[in-house]
Amino acid sequence: MKKILTLIDGSAYAKPACEYTAWMAEDAQVELLNVIEKPKAPTDDHSGAIRLGARTKLLEELAALDHERAKLQLQHGRAILDDAKALLKTLDVDASETLRHGDIVDAQGDIDHDMLVIGKRGEQTDFESGHLGGNLDRVLNASKTPVFVVNRTLLDIKNVLVAYDGGESADRLVELLADHPKFLGSKTVLVYVGEEKAELRTKLSAAEAKLAASGVKLRTIVKAGEVGDVMSAMIKDENIDMIAMGTNKHSRLRSFFVNPSSKPSLLNNQVPILIAK
Repeated sequence: MKKILTLIDGSAYAKPACEYTAWMAEDAQVELLNVIEKPKAPTDDHSGAIRLGARTKLLEELAALDHERAKLQLQHGRAILDDAKALLKTLDVDASETLRHGDIVDAQGDIDHDMLVIGKRGEQTDFESGHLGGNLDRVLNASKTPVFVVNRTLLDIKNVLVAYDGGESADRLVELLADHPKFLGSKTVLVYVGEEKAELRTKLSAAEAKLAASGVKLRTIVKAGEVGDVMSAMIKDENIDMIAMGTNKHSRLRSFFVNPSSKPSLLNNQVPILIAK
């Protein structure tokens, strides 16, 4: 891993995003990115109903207000980056920082990196809803690199669940974990939900061999049932500290993660998630 790009905003996830970045960084370069997104325009404009003189004055006041708001957003974004950089410094990590205006998906796509770190929800997302942050969903769809999705509290990664579905991204996940055994903790459970067929058994055996070569204590479980029910039970029963998974487009694992209406959902499990692309 050569470079980590960590997306931060003013949400509760900024601090753990920095802490997990420091945990995984080792010799990797780290860049912090804060994006000031363009506010949504009002849907209705009633200024035309105001007489000419008053309308002109109102538009001038609105322009001045927009200018002041832009200055405050810039100061806020800079303060977020400065705080994050200072926190990483206390964790012995030097980071560069970028403040951008525009769209978060475009911004992260313009910066070279091979690991992306982001919080489950952003500054504007309702924590009580349990829904996936809109930016996270968009970033996951657009990202060409692995994505590490952080929870709100830094955990000591010891027990890891590797959700395997036999797809291409799952195989890339195994390669990633084998190359970076820190993500495997001290105990790893390799889980497949579904019927164990001959082709799957061959792929699972290859995945087991690659992961076991890192020296981790490894178990493999194949279990029938609904993905959400099985995974949620495994997370609880195995005291899981981190989930690792691939993102095949039509995978049941993906729908379990990105569908905010799915109950149970990975979002309801307060552990970080490593997602291979």
